[in-house]
Amino acid sequence: MFSPNGETEGRFGTAAFASNSGYQPGAPSGIPITLRGGNVGPNDYFWYSLKGAVYTQPFRFRSPGRGFHAALGMSVGKSYTGGLLYSGVGQEMMSSTALTNAEQADVYWPDDDFEPHGFTVAEIASVPAMPIYSITIGPRFTIGTGAGSAHGRPTKGFLQSDPMAGISLADPGVDNANSHPANGNFEMSYNTLTFGSSLTPNLSDREGFIVTGFQSGDGLSRMITHELPLRPMASLVELQAWNPRGKNPMPPFQSHLIGNSDATPMIPRDDIAPTTPISSDSALNLQHDDAYCANHLLFDDFFFSSIAPRPEYFGGQIANDIDTVYRDFLRGDSPLTNRAYRPVGLDAHLADAEVTARVDEIVNSPQGDGWEKIASRLEVDGMFNVNSTSVDAWKALLGHAKSLGEIPYHGQNGIDTLPDNDDRPHPVIRTALAPDIEAGDNANSEVTGFRRLTDDQITELAEKIVEQVRSRGPFLSLGEFVNRQLSDNKDLALAGAVQSALNNLGNDPMRVLRDPDHFDQTMASKAEAGSVAR
Repeated sequence: MFSPNGETEGRFGTAAFASNSGYQPGAPSGIPITLRGGNVGPNDYFWYSLKGAVYTQPFRFRSPGRGFHAALGMSVGKSYTGGLLYSGVGQEMMSSTALTNAEQADVYWPDDDFEPHGFTVAEIASVPAMPIYSITIGPRFTIGTGAGSAHGRPTKGFLQSDPMAGISLADPGVDNANSHPANGNFEMSYNTLTFGSSLTPNLSDREGFIVTGFQSGDGLSRMITHELPLRPMASLVELQAWNPRGKNPMPPFQSHLIGNSDATPMIPRDDIAPTTPISSDSALNLQHDDAYCANHLLFDDFFFSSIAPRPEYFGGQIANDIDTVYRDFLRGDSPLTNRAYRPVGLDAHLADAEVTARVDEIVNSPQGDGWEKIASRLEVDGMFNVNSTSVDAWKALLGHAKSLGEIPYHGQNGIDTLPDNDDRPHPVIRTALAPDIEAGDNANSEVTGFRRLTDDQITELAEKIVEQVRSRGPFLSLGEFVNRQLSDNKDLALAGAVQSALNNLGNDPMRVLRDPDHFDQTMASKAEAGSVAR
């Protein structure tokens, strides 16, 4: 939730206003008020009109039009180059711009979504502050539109519309599919608010509520979508929050690339790049199936040994430095974070002097090439063959976390723990710590919480994976197993083996969120984030 900030009115070519976070009825600046008529009484109306100048020409270096700009982090010396690529973004973590000429704006952000509204003098006098309308600017969590707009554009939400993408530009006035708003990662809509509207935000100065609603009763105060490592990583999949695209302004803006095998509609099913390059300059051909490329490069050539400094707790002080971790591993005193790794036979029973020599050779290598040597010093206990067609073998692998004892999660007041659940024993947590309590325990946790699979779902998933292995295998590498297949076969090209197996589950653990009836009741009528003008 954001409110106009009068101190910065007139930025960007004297046409747009900046906003501060939170709902602030006392903010000194807002949308101009137009009074129609002479003297007014209690039953007469004040009419409010949205002035065209307020949402046109928001940037003096862009052509006149309508749209929005959202940024996280500090911006320093922004400019456009060639009307296409952003440069000089300074310290911004992400920057999203959607702007077009007035004619195209009538199609994508039409005036029909905002009708001038009138209030009586008595209504205005009865409340300390009256929200007149809202502008909803939010990430595409679901259908890509806010409350009150009939222009929903179905997407796969965060999966293909990363709210933390470095840069995204949308201009439907440009005759280029890449500039279509459907390819952006944010959406905007206008909403007129009647007197006492249920969409009216709380009259307070609290921070805004995101994703599911305008008010504290139906919105979320937080939602964890990306996670910074809180401990040494033991698997490449823990890189899910990394954005290897950097400041690439070209869609698709896929999220959580590492391990993601879903196809993007912007790339041919049998390729990783468009059939027709967007430019004759190879340096500008930045459009790829980034998830496929990242999986291909990482899973076949890299791994985490988990030989790293070990913190006392999540994000805490270092308990053991990297030398000590490797030395204790070689001595057999303490396993690595990835407990499947064992020292090779030659390193299993070294004397203390030999242990020190091995630490100096690997961790403190004078040539700095220990990262190249370490794979030759490790063996894997229980290596799994992804070409296995044994349902029992896949059940054993998928069910490895059947009982964890306690499940750490991000609580409202810090890291907390939950006891494991014997009735639904298989927790599925996409981050090092669960982002919330178990899905289904309250209305918000259906969106934010972790999930569990039953024994029957584990068995069905194992069966579905075996079906995919038989259809796609044999896989010649781990990257090939993770990725979709570059093929004319639609079923094989839409997603990789595991994702396809999940998509084909009869007992879908995501059925509540996928249910259109449930979606219409909870999501489509609410906005993800908002900006209120008075």
